[in-house]
Amino acid sequence: MLLYDEMLKKAPESLKRPVTWQTAGTKALGKLVIGCGVARTAGEEARRLGEPRALLVTDSTLSSLHVVDVIVEALESSGVNVDVFSQVEAEPRIELAGEAGEMARRHQYGTVVALGGGSVIDTAKAAAMLATNPGEIFEYISGKGFEGPGLPRIAIPTTSGTGSEVSNSFVFSREGRKVFSADALLFPDVALIDPIMTSTMPPRVTAGTGLDALCHAVEGLVHPKAYPIGDALSCKAIEFVFNYLPRATRDGSDIEARYHMSWASSLGMMSYNWTGGLYAHSISYVLTHHLGMGHGMGCGISLPYTLMLNIDYIREKLVYMGRALGMAGDASNLPERAIQRSWELLEEVNLPQSLEEAGVERQSLRSYAEETMEQYYRPFNPRDVGLSQVERLLENMWEGSLKPVE
Repeated sequence: MLLYDEMLKKAPESLKRPVTWQTAGTKALGKLVIGCGVARTAGEEARRLGEPRALLVTDSTLSSLHVVDVIVEALESSGVNVDVFSQVEAEPRIELAGEAGEMARRHQYGTVVALGGGSVIDTAKAAAMLATNPGEIFEYISGKGFEGPGLPRIAIPTTSGTGSEVSNSFVFSREGRKVFSADALLFPDVALIDPIMTSTMPPRVTAGTGLDALCHAVEGLVHPKAYPIGDALSCKAIEFVFNYLPRATRDGSDIEARYHMSWASSLGMMSYNWTGGLYAHSISYVLTHHLGMGHGMGCGISLPYTLMLNIDYIREKLVYMGRALGMAGDASNLPERAIQRSWELLEEVNLPQSLEEAGVERQSLRSYAEETMEQYYRPFNPRDVGLSQVERLLENMWEGSLKPVE
């Protein structure tokens, strides 16, 4: 159960000071705010954005932990009437997004408020867009463009990893396959990032979502389409994950660790927005499909091995990663050391370091490689690879062997 007021009283004053991000290109009413206590401003923001009636999108777990109560109270105390859609599931089906959209269409909402992890925030984005756009959700993930901006939306993350609160996309499952839509219209209007709201995550969820943040940051850093501003954001996110994820995993009430992991989540996705994913994300989608593995855990296991796949093509960027980790000495061996640390981090947060340890059957690797290439091929991977290289990559992952792929 979330003891919000108790945690807020204990938080250092330096972590309560709201830090607002606004920059060129930000909508007039748009902003991102990070700080302990900012969730309580949800009602003020909803009144500022639209009519005083909100659709709150969340999940049943957050309802049972009384996390939802904090936001309902904040909205209602500002005179905002609230309807709740709490059916969001992990790795949500696209049909569920359509259901949320139908609810948004039936009522005259002024805002859509998302309270949850990436699955919830993505569902809320879909609901807000469907409320004012005439097409069905299937059309928009098949290439149909949105005709308008949708309802204003507020994102309040309860995990630190997906970065959906600052992303321009949503992701759903359709017949076992991940499907996407990306559009600048999908950015939330306001992101209220309150570290206290992440404190109910259990250790395994904390670890998995934190590794998702790391994967966004690292893939954003080493991607051929990376930009200098993204490099800076990635390096700071990488530093925060390695310094604070083990602490947050050990003690969920460590508010300083939660605070810095909230920054890591947003900074990593800001970088990733410019680039998109590489094969760590692709393999994670396959593992999620076949094993029911959390997306972040799949990314975390895949990351060290996919970096080894590309090592000779990304050495300069891996030096940046090593420096972000505080590594000194000759730059020539920093790439290998940085990759090794990303592999060691898995053990530090009690997650498997190999596919064998994760319960994957070795005879499945060939079909996993085929699915990766057929459904999630990455044309911008630093190194051009084919099916045989991806299969060897998965063999290395199964064995727990950090070695280059020829």
